[in-house]
Amino acid sequence: MVKETLTVMIGGQAGQGLVTIGELLVKSLVRSGYRLVVTQDYLSRIRGGRNTFVIRVGPGEVLSPNESVDLLMALSPETIGHQAAKTAEGGLIVADAAFETPGDQVLEVPYTAGHTFTQTRRCRLTYQLSRRLACSDLKIFTV
Repeated sequence: MVKETLTVMIGGQAGQGLVTIGELLVKSLVRSGYRLVVTQDYLSRIRGGRNTFVIRVGPGEVLSPNESVDLLMALSPETIGHQAAKTAEGGLIVADAAFETPGDQVLEVPYTAGHTFTQTRRCRLTYQLSRRLACSDLKIFTV
């Protein structure tokens, strides 16, 4: 069944760049003609505290956020522990391969392999995620 909207949650610790990644994704989606609603949850503004950036996107009017998440992008292992239960049936969790997250819903991406978190790595992460999703058979909606 093809869904009318997709809910993407980017979760991680304060200071990991989840807002930057979210804003880049939002700009790309808006420029591609999609409509969306964004919510942010700042449990902490101190480096290391848990935060989320949630985007609900669709080709038509999107009026409100959604509780269930179709795509959870976890920048920290704690995000998986706190947010995995919100993943919708048939949803996907994208996590660092170093987190060693078991499950059929998990797509492991090696985005921390020996690097500190930098602007360049953020761009690489966004690129890797885009390529992996483009090559996957995840079909949410069509335009």
